[in-house]
Amino acid sequence: MAKCPRCQARKGKRLCPALGAEICSHCCGTQRFESIQCLPDCPYLAGERYQHTRRRERANAHGKAFVDRLASLFTTEDRRKFAFYLQADIFWWMREHGRLTNERCAQALEELRSRLSAVFVPPSRPEPLAQFLHALVTETRHYLEDMPPTLPRERRLRCIALLAAEVRRHGDAGGFSYHEELNDYFGQLEFEADLDHSPGEELAKARSSDKPQGYREGPGGLLLPGAR
Repeated sequence: MAKCPRCQARKGKRLCPALGAEICSHCCGTQRFESIQCLPDCPYLAGERYQHTRRRERANAHGKAFVDRLASLFTTEDRRKFAFYLQADIFWWMREHGRLTNERCAQALEELRSRLSAVFVPPSRPEPLAQFLHALVTETRHYLEDMPPTLPRERRLRCIALLAAEVRRHGDAGGFSYHEELNDYFGQLEFEADLDHSPGEELAKARSSDKPQGYREGPGGLLLPGAR
């Protein structure tokens, strides 16, 4: 499948009548009536708005436990946003590689926190999920630029520690109740269309380019804005 001609990053999956080419759902949603002069009979206009609303409604209904836990654990908008997308990425990884037990999810988060700390001692058996999350947080623009500037490294570390402790208390260590809770919410959504987020493609794009300009490498390998 060819890349979207608009962003040259994601795969083109939607035939755009105005452009006569297949573009990605992100460009379809963000550029319509802006840089794309959409045709009134485009099937994605009304249909996509309706489906987006329906998917959100299903996610909030089926994933009420996730929504309630997120609100109770993270009381500020910047922390909720960071924790929300971190858990979205955990779900995405498990969808691609297989679900993990509550204990392994907690261990992955604890390893992620260690990797982002000033001093990191590599574990004897690194957790692949932790390596994936670390790469996202330190390499992709989604975490480097899109997260609120009010959430520097130390606050991120506290969010990760809080989430790891909550996952460890979630249920039986060998059970999958945490995965099931994430699936109840994120399983109802389409990542690109509903979250404006595609972790696999964003990481691949980051690794195919140089380090973003204006960033410096800080403790634990975290890329930090040079001006902050």
